Amino acid sequence: LHDALWRPLEPALPGGTKSVLISPDAALHVVSFATLLKQDRFLGQDYLVTCVTGGRDLLRSPQRSDNRRMEIWANPSFDQRPEMLKPNGPGIGGLLDWLFAKRPDEGGFFAHTLRPLEGAAKEARMLKAVAAEKGTEAVVHTDADASESGLKQLRSPYVLHLATHGLFAFNSQAGEGGGLGVPARARTPNSRIFSMERSGLALAGANQTIGARSRGERVSTEADGILNAAEAASLKLDKTWLVVMSACDTGVGNTINGEDALTLKRGFVQAGTANVLFSLWRVNDDYAVQFMEKFYRAALANGNAPQTLAALQAGELAKAEGSLWTRVKNAGPFVMNSVGTGH
Repeated sequence: LHDALWRPLEPALPGGTKSVLISPDAALHVVSFATLLKQDRFLGQDYLVTCVTGGRDLLRSPQRSDNRRMEIWANPSFDQRPEMLKPNGPGIGGLLDWLFAKRPDEGGFFAHTLRPLEGAAKEARMLKAVAAEKGTEAVVHTDADASESGLKQLRSPYVLHLATHGLFAFNSQAGEGGGLGVPARARTPNSRIFSMERSGLALAGANQTIGARSRGERVSTEADGILNAAEAASLKLDKTWLVVMSACDTGVGNTINGEDALTLKRGFVQAGTANVLFSLWRVNDDYAVQFMEKFYRAALANGNAPQTLAALQAGELAKAEGSLWTRVKNAGPFVMNSVGTGH
């Protein structure tokens, strides 16, 4: 990939270039550019790589929240009954619910029961302590309190941290077998048109919704315990400095030529967030706690999220211990999308 993607480009860069903004298209949305390897050096060791959804992002000047509050959603109680587990009703909402509900012949759309995330609970405790050290108030929402309705009531916290399961229905570039696993016969034009409803974050009650849909029941999406990307776009985050999705596959979803990836990342960018940190593959729970601690200690101190991620990732990839594959698998999935100045 380095030879195919980066080698032809590098000679055109001005001398001394250290920071690169990339606006990916199509399959490039699922590439972690920092992990491109030339002999024994990763691209992230030589360049600060930040992604943008398009050139228009450079024109935005995001405002920062007046508060220093960090809101943490971690380890939701997936088996709890969600607030609005009910059949869909008439109108456009009911139509959308019907489109995304599992039908009896689709087999496996909502196929996975979600397990508790003890590592996420540990991560939340760690983050609260780190935030206190840096003069930031941290509010932790776990178990039943980590609800979809609560998340939708937020108003521009300084930081929003989400440590839970990431879900996606189907990604034409990453292939099958991840997330919710839509089989080939279930892929229709609707899968492309409504892609932002096909990736999401699991919150309190998600297993109840997954169970209902696996039985072919049509369930309202309004507060079903799964925050999809379209719902993320409607959150009030216009002054939020940073959203971190400490979860697996949160940057994965349908990729369409000439379009930004219709994923959770796009949802949070549309909601107004200045910086969104997401992942492109499965995240090791134990490693994520250590990685996030190092990231937040530096980012809350210097106020520059993209630079902090780039420096930390470069150091982790270049470590002497551990195989190359292990270092890439652990530190490689994290990508930052920024707007405006990118700080």
